[in-house]
Amino acid sequence: FADDVDDYPAIAKDLFITLLDNNATGLFTYNPHGQIRLGLNADPEYLATLANRCQIEILTPQPNSSVGTQWSETLIQALEDPFSIPTLPPCFQTIHEINRAGLLRKTANFIIKSLKEGTVEPRDIAIIAPGLDEIARYSLMEILTKADISVNPLNEQRPLIGSALVRGLLTLLALVYPGLGKLLSQDAVAEMLEVLAGQDEIDPVRAGFLADYCYVPDYNHPHLLPVTAFPRWDRLGHRTVKAYEQILAWVEVQQKNCLHSLNLEQPLVITTSIHNSAIAYAKPEVIALLDKAINDFFDNGSSLPYPQLSALRELSETAQHYWEVNKRQQRNEPQPETLTETLSNFIELLRKGTITANAYPLQMLNPNSLNAVTLATIYQYRSLRSVHPWQFWLDTSSHLWSSGGAAMLFAAPLFLKSWSGQPMTPEDEEKIEKERLNRILHDLSGRATERIYFCYSDLAVNGTEQTGELLTLAHSTVS
Repeated sequence: FADDVDDYPAIAKDLFITLLDNNATGLFTYNPHGQIRLGLNADPEYLATLANRCQIEILTPQPNSSVGTQWSETLIQALEDPFSIPTLPPCFQTIHEINRAGLLRKTANFIIKSLKEGTVEPRDIAIIAPGLDEIARYSLMEILTKADISVNPLNEQRPLIGSALVRGLLTLLALVYPGLGKLLSQDAVAEMLEVLAGQDEIDPVRAGFLADYCYVPDYNHPHLLPVTAFPRWDRLGHRTVKAYEQILAWVEVQQKNCLHSLNLEQPLVITTSIHNSAIAYAKPEVIALLDKAINDFFDNGSSLPYPQLSALRELSETAQHYWEVNKRQQRNEPQPETLTETLSNFIELLRKGTITANAYPLQMLNPNSLNAVTLATIYQYRSLRSVHPWQFWLDTSSHLWSSGGAAMLFAAPLFLKSWSGQPMTPEDEEKIEKERLNRILHDLSGRATERIYFCYSDLAVNGTEQTGELLTLAHSTVS
């Protein structure tokens, strides 16, 4: 059984034909409005010829009515002849601003207002963009998160070091273990105090004062001083002093334990509720200490929002994988690395942005089980094959919608079985873009059950005027 063979590479058909020739029974599904991976190794036209070996069954229309079921052909007709459709129906609406920054704020605020009114739930909303740059992703997530609305960015690929929680834990490790003073700075220590205690206990200003007066930089043994080292410590407030003293006591205890274990050259065993058992590795104290810090300072992540919890899980998984690989690598080395060297290399690896925050999902496999607003690119959302009552098509005036928002592999059309052998002409490229845009309109509108919002700005990020293909649809829609 092969589902959606319009996304399979050409070699898959050769395999299927071989199986069919040897008396295998096959069942194949093909979506003419799919072809999500066209240009990314898929060869839909070649796979479509499997129909010559099959008995064709046309599936009935989808049981749940959608916007696309009724109006997808109207959208395509409006693109080809804008004057044929004077105004689109009320299920299509427009959010318009002059600049993109205002558009992001207006879109997020509209979603917040709709959710507070109880019109929809967060899981009913999907924000779809042809390309999500860091500014748009951060702005939308920040505005919605501050309003206590969860956001689920699909397949987020930000570096793990971009998380303040991860940076704070790495600073904590460098402070506990000796010989890592070169990796520390006053700014990093201030951020660590703020992250571990929380802004309600230690705000950025007080964290800066504590780092300036109570942090002693030292190459081999950096450490924290008592709060009384700050001349005006009485002005910090009771909560800040108490939170700092708790962090200081925790660090001092772990420093003594680590020095003791290093002197004895024995593994340090720490019991933590993350695994409900004692942890012991060949060089285990780093991973065990990391889990203990997550458990003690973040309550094992139970009260953290999903993106932060995902980053912590990825940090824990990355540390375990790194130490396992390092252990095998050091077996045949004449002079194995010391623990300090290994930890230093690990911290520097993360600070270079090498590892991305894609932890094993905590939620169920069904993404809709998470009551959060979905944030995705066109390719990600189409690959998800999900359905949402409300869709927000971001940057509708951008030319990126014509290309599907995803770059094709180099010279991809030349590797299709249907290629004539002649060079691609501008007319051929225009035809490919038009067909792709039609499929996108069919597919996305078919996954919206109530409304589609065209969100566009007159100016792009660089200030240039945007005149994309879908601008015609936005102008035919009620604001």
